[in-house]
Amino acid sequence: MIFKDILKPGVDANKVPIHTEIGQFFTEGPNAVVTAFSKASKQLAYLRNCMVKSIGKVVALIATVPTRWGTQVSQCASLLKCEIPLKAYAELSHPDVKLSVKDDLKSDIWWQKLHATHLILQPIHERQKMSESNRSFLYKVYPRWIELSAHIDKFAEEGNPFWKDILAYKNRKGLGGWDDRKSKQVLPIHILAYLLLPENRKAVITTIQIKEVEEYLIKRLDIDAYRHWVQYLNQQCPFSIANPIWKQLSSDPISFWNMMVCILPYSNK
Repeated sequence: MIFKDILKPGVDANKVPIHTEIGQFFTEGPNAVVTAFSKASKQLAYLRNCMVKSIGKVVALIATVPTRWGTQVSQCASLLKCEIPLKAYAELSHPDVKLSVKDDLKSDIWWQKLHATHLILQPIHERQKMSESNRSFLYKVYPRWIELSAHIDKFAEEGNPFWKDILAYKNRKGLGGWDDRKSKQVLPIHILAYLLLPENRKAVITTIQIKEVEEYLIKRLDIDAYRHWVQYLNQQCPFSIANPIWKQLSSDPISFWNMMVCILPYSNK
């Protein structure tokens, strides 16, 4: 849904439509190019001839599927693979070559925007695929969103064609904003799972997030679970730094917590 927030954010809290340059470019740029060729078999044949001559093979142009947001990345990638033949097509002087997108394909600025769009969307897509994988683990969710936050911060700075859109998304409050999206995806259990890896015990977590984890422990388990949690964070009592388990198994979280099961009845819940 991050793609939707960026490309088609809808309306703000006051029901005012939100316009983004990157969303408009995607609709009128890469999407329009692929649609134009898909509707003109003769022009597509000219393009494929350019592909064979310039890169030695025919590459498919990927159409987007409205219900599958990752297809935008595939579409951008397919166009970038065909950058040389598409530019060659745009320079053809044959009278039959007359698609309206020719001028865009000749524009350096258009290609800069396409590269920027792909650079913004690709890392988001990769992390979303990891999150949706059946092999995804709870403790990986939080650091993945930390990486996404860094990615958003990077592209919210001047230096790319759509930095104002990304900055606005980052600063947007409430529905459709970055903080709102992250808060719906990163839950206390994800932060807890991350911190329960001994190597992450000292990771810097916001006070608000720590409080949410504590409330989760007390609500889902009880005050004893919370007490053990505090002992773990501070390396006290059974989690004392003197306990050799820290040196022996701190890099092996499964073995670490298996050893603690006999001592702490809540450690395996």
